[in-house]
Amino acid sequence: MNDKMSGLIGRVAQWALGLLGILFVIMIYLGKTSGIDGGLYITYAAFFLCAGLAVLFALYSLVTSGKRALPTLIGVGVFLVLLAIAYAMSSDAVLPEWGKMGVTAGESKWIGAGLGVLYIMMGGTVLAILAGEVSRFFK
Repeated sequence: MNDKMSGLIGRVAQWALGLLGILFVIMIYLGKTSGIDGGLYITYAAFFLCAGLAVLFALYSLVTSGKRALPTLIGVGVFLVLLAIAYAMSSDAVLPEWGKMGVTAGESKWIGAGLGVLYIMMGGTVLAILAGEVSRFFK
C-alpha cells in the first residue's frame, strides 16, 4: 500500500469517526442514552485497535532491527528478572480489610510484586542519580 492510499484511508476513517461522534452527541442531547453506549463502544474499539497496533509495530521493529534491538531486549529481560524476584519475595497474605473488598491471595501476591518492583526501580533510580552526581563532582 502506498502513502497516498494509506493517507486516504486515514482521512476517511477520521471523517467517519468524527461524524459518528457528532451523531452520538446529538443523540445524547436528545435524551437517548444509546448515544453514550455507542460512543463508549467506539472509544473501546479505537483504544484496543491502537494498543494492538502499537504492540505489533514494536514487535515488528524488534524483529527487523537486528543487533540494534539488543539493548531493548536486555532491558525487558532485566525487568522480567526483577518482576520474578519481587514476585518470589511478596506475600500472599490477605488482611481482613482487604478480604472485605474481595482481594484474593493471588491478587495480594501480584500487588506485593508490583510494589516490590516499584521499590527496587526507585532505589536504582536514586542510586543512578547519586552516582551521576558523584562522578560529575570528580570530573
